[in-house]
Amino acid sequence: MAQPPLSQALQKLEREVGAQLMVRGGRGIALTRAGAVLAEVASGLLRHADQLLPKVRSAGLSESGSLTLGSVSIACATVAPALLNSFRRTSPQVNVSLLAMSSVQLCDALIRGSVDVALARATTPIPGIDVQVIVEERVLMAVPLDHPQAGRSAPLSTFRNDSFVLYTRRLGAHHYDDLMAACQTIGKFCPAVRVEAESLTSQQAMISAGYGVGFVTELSRHLDTPGLAYVDIEDLTLRVPLVAARRNENTSPVIERFYDTILMTHG
Repeated sequence: MAQPPLSQALQKLEREVGAQLMVRGGRGIALTRAGAVLAEVASGLLRHADQLLPKVRSAGLSESGSLTLGSVSIACATVAPALLNSFRRTSPQVNVSLLAMSSVQLCDALIRGSVDVALARATTPIPGIDVQVIVEERVLMAVPLDHPQAGRSAPLSTFRNDSFVLYTRRLGAHHYDDLMAACQTIGKFCPAVRVEAESLTSQQAMISAGYGVGFVTELSRHLDTPGLAYVDIEDLTLRVPLVAARRNENTSPVIERFYDTILMTHG
């Protein structure tokens, strides 16, 4: 039968220091006074080893594993590349998947657990979901290149007679309703919606083709879409948050490290 670690440690010490740590008596083997001191020290070391084991395992898990990142399309093209590049440098062994979805789809995916972290537009608070604001974007008006206001700034009321190409309300009701309210209270008009696009790319394509103008966020300027220009809306103070979201109970080392990357990049 194999000896327990404590007995092995005592026998090794006995051989190396030449001291008698154990004596045989009528009731079997007993520790000498020196052996008892060493046994107490060894027991303490073993207890510390037991406490260290979970930490070592956790450190090992943080170096490997997997991360599924869901993202709205604008963040996929602008924010996500820099975040993932930084994360790859610190955690090269983690397998990362990137999925493009709408904010509504991302909320459902988070709740189901099919994505670990979501880069999404802020919505109403959802129980069990932790949210970290990455950036708050200004709202711009995207217009065709031949629009009279292309490349300029103008008040919102300037666009009262334009047709609008908007991102469909079905995939972002909170943002859509805020913009409609701003048109009515600030611009004093109700926008004539000609097209409700199913994605940012289709919205921008329709605007550049001359079907109307449309609200976009500041990050859209980095996409360099052909045939498209942007107008700063002088009297619109509305900000649209881009957030990182995760389930409260999901505190794996990989996700904690990715959140550290977000804070270092956008904190």
